[in-house]
Amino acid sequence: MEELKSLVVSARSGDLEAFGEIVRRFQDMAHGYAYSVVNDFHLAEDVAQDAFLDAYQQLPNLRNPEAFTSWFRRIVFKHCDRHTRSKRIQTVSIEVAPQSIAKTQFTEEHEMKEEVLEALQSLPEHERMVTTLFYIDGYSQKEIGEFLEVPVTTVKRRLYNSRQKLKERMLDMVKNTLQENALPDDFAERLLRFPFPKREPKVKITDCPDESFEVRCIDAQTYFVPLAADGKCDWAFYDWPGGRLTGVNEFHVISTARWGQGTLLRVWRRETDIEEWDKPEWQERHLLVENDTYRWVKLESSKPGKARLSRYVWADKEPSEPEPMKLKVGSKWGKSGTEVVGVSEVTIGGHLWKCLKVAGVSQTSKIYAEWYVAETGRTVFFRRYNAAGWRKPERHGSFESLAGNLEVEFQGITFRHWYDCIPDFALEKVFG
Repeated sequence: MEELKSLVVSARSGDLEAFGEIVRRFQDMAHGYAYSVVNDFHLAEDVAQDAFLDAYQQLPNLRNPEAFTSWFRRIVFKHCDRHTRSKRIQTVSIEVAPQSIAKTQFTEEHEMKEEVLEALQSLPEHERMVTTLFYIDGYSQKEIGEFLEVPVTTVKRRLYNSRQKLKERMLDMVKNTLQENALPDDFAERLLRFPFPKREPKVKITDCPDESFEVRCIDAQTYFVPLAADGKCDWAFYDWPGGRLTGVNEFHVISTARWGQGTLLRVWRRETDIEEWDKPEWQERHLLVENDTYRWVKLESSKPGKARLSRYVWADKEPSEPEPMKLKVGSKWGKSGTEVVGVSEVTIGGHLWKCLKVAGVSQTSKIYAEWYVAETGRTVFFRRYNAAGWRKPERHGSFESLAGNLEVEFQGITFRHWYDCIPDFALEKVFG
């Protein structure tokens, strides 16, 4: 108890490492409790994420650090209630296979797990809670009692009653199924890496049709590759609806060299999807900047000590086109007809930037996008429209989850809002 009290006091003063330890201690408690209320593991993960972030922001209001456990449970329950009241994401039904097809081992295991979860969900809520918390990560009866604010004798009685209703074999499968669906080991690291905001701050865009200005980008604007001195520019992207943080794109310029009349940048890039377990590998790219344009290039070696550049070719077999770095209203470039279409004011979380608005569509990949380059030369906001059908239907960003999202028509083609992106430096201005 004294150790937890010390962690809470440190976290309350802004110590993220201390808060990370609190997250590791209570992540399965929060997830298991949320699952026992909402009966959905994916939704329970959302609840746990939101509850921890809410708890961090509310820590200064917790007068008694020793009361953290029960205080935090009430926060988890608040977010369970909020999520269950909100509209559920619609999913597409999967056609049933013909009965003549033999069941595979996978199908049998899946059906058994469904049976286990149905048995767990059939328990009264107070018994389901203690059973879930006891088996999901081996929390002691004392810890469960403190979290639920009930005596240990009550926890024991509820566990006994649930065990009587579940067969011995079923209990083993309950334990295995709960642990298989527990939060990943690196949940705390994910949460704290880009912790605030976990949901996108409010964004407002106002067009200014009578204004114009010229700017030289210090970001390679469509990809947020920094040409600034620090050589680093990460950005977070958010799926819709709800603006839930789902990933981070990292671009780091690690070296530069003179090349003819221009500058060659060596770039490391990786994209992190926080819904995937595998850690992405860094990819090396090269960018040639010259005459107020840039383009992606490929570095080729011919003879020892010598090298030459060739134009980079994308997956759709199209070579990279020169992208202008000096922009003004009316600037156009590329085969796809990318154009600076006007001036807009972009407000993110109360911070305002005056920006050039750039719009473009690729005729090959059919992507419509718009991005906003501030007077400082840095991109502060990026919006993309597409049909994001490559995710599973129940995942954020799937085509089905985007039902009802904003649609735009461009050159006779309709696009649906996929995600918004905000670079880290803009988030830092907003949130400090």
